[in-house]
Amino acid sequence: MVSEKKYITFSTLIAAQNGDTVALKEILNFYTPIIRKLAQVIVFDSLGQKYTVVDEDLCRELEIKLIVATMNFTIREE
Repeated sequence: MVSEKKYITFSTLIAAQNGDTVALKEILNFYTPIIRKLAQVIVFDSLGQKYTVVDEDLCRELEIKLIVATMNFTIREE
């Protein structure tokens, strides 16, 4: 399911950082369309036809990077 929200809420981010798997899944779902777009690669078949496909391994790598970035995100109070 793709999120229709325009942003991630502060409470969702904090919950994900505190280990809430539902919040982390919400963040992953929010960024899924962007991740899938970034993971598109061009492949050629035996006849030389060009196809754009999603590299699922690259998707997983980007998801891991997103999880790490979420966990390491620092919120500064001014």
